[in-house]
Amino acid sequence: MPCLSFGLTAPYTKGVMKRFLSILILLLLIATAASADSIVSGYGSTLTHITVLDGKFCTMWGGIGALTFGDFAVGAFGIASPRSTHTHDIGDLNLYYGGLYLGYLLPFGEKVMPRISLLSGYGAVYRLTGAPIEQAFEGNIWVFVPSADALFPINNWFRIGVGGGWRIPVSSPVDSSRLSSWIVNLTFEFGGF
Repeated sequence: MPCLSFGLTAPYTKGVMKRFLSILILLLLIATAASADSIVSGYGSTLTHITVLDGKFCTMWGGIGALTFGDFAVGAFGIASPRSTHTHDIGDLNLYYGGLYLGYLLPFGEKVMPRISLLSGYGAVYRLTGAPIEQAFEGNIWVFVPSADALFPINNWFRIGVGGGWRIPVSSPVDSSRLSSWIVNLTFEFGGF
């Protein structure tokens, strides 16, 4: 089944999404209560991962939306590897996932701000089957991506982040070594900082 956008065509169950939304709302309530003295704001960000997928270099594209509570950020993300047979071989894998984003700014630095973060998401693995974007569903996957970034504030509403991490597939429908890899990430963040 062709996948023409970043949206997943995998069969999601209502129960999984209800649990995810319930957990996200609970985390937001806890973070709000814990940060009563903190400034609450939010931001949106592009998300680019330069990585290896199925043994080949790949650029994954997506985005993040988060609420910040002082130095903590809680939000959601989505990312995909929209490869086609124009640039890759039949049989190569595509990976699409999204879910919970957690971030923490370490309390030092004004010109360069270090951050640690975790992406934890549910998604799908597809295999390219034909030209240019025909794909076959391989199965669902859960992915963890711990990472560390350096943020460079440009002004009060824009900053650039550069960092690295590791993609850890859990419950993968294919051999996890085909999906597990280092990542170099790049973000362009817009919001109230």
